[in-house]
Amino acid sequence: MSRGDAHAAVRRRVCLSAAVAWLALEALPARSATTQDATWPEEPDPAPGRGTPADQAPIDWPEIGLLDGRRRAPQSWAGAPVLVVFWATWCPYCLRHNQRVERLFREVDPARLQVLGVAVDRDERRVRDHLRQQGLTFPNTVDDGGLRARFTERRVLPMTCLVNAQGRVSLRIPGEMSADDVRALAARALAG
Repeated sequence: MSRGDAHAAVRRRVCLSAAVAWLALEALPARSATTQDATWPEEPDPAPGRGTPADQAPIDWPEIGLLDGRRRAPQSWAGAPVLVVFWATWCPYCLRHNQRVERLFREVDPARLQVLGVAVDRDERRVRDHLRQQGLTFPNTVDDGGLRARFTERRVLPMTCLVNAQGRVSLRIPGEMSADDVRALAARALAG
């Protein structure tokens, strides 16, 4: 066997081994660490000094300046559940997650379920540009860190929090959610 034939045989074996490994991985059941199914546990935030979500006092909403120029008074969040999503312009998981949240925002009556995006970026102009480029129209604000601290001490992005109609955080869901999971979360919120 010539040297060229030996190199070709080695390349074929390496390619064949890689293909077999890829096929083996594809055969495994799909499981994503960034998505969860619709049966989320009622899990307390691991932050010390906080009880389970149901035991917490209602969120102390500050006045929030939205990126479209409107201001939301604390009492304007009362009476309907609120889906709050903490995200960043540089986060690829947030990009996909926010597209799913946008679809939900367009489908659900805001009198029944409110949506608020909270960008953790510091540059408001960059966030506005990002929202425009991605076609995201749900209400958004830029956080100085104070808003996230009212909901969670976890630093996972995206972080989705569901505030029930009584103003308490009923769920905290770290990571990207599938479209089905976002719809299931909305159904859960609307069911009370």
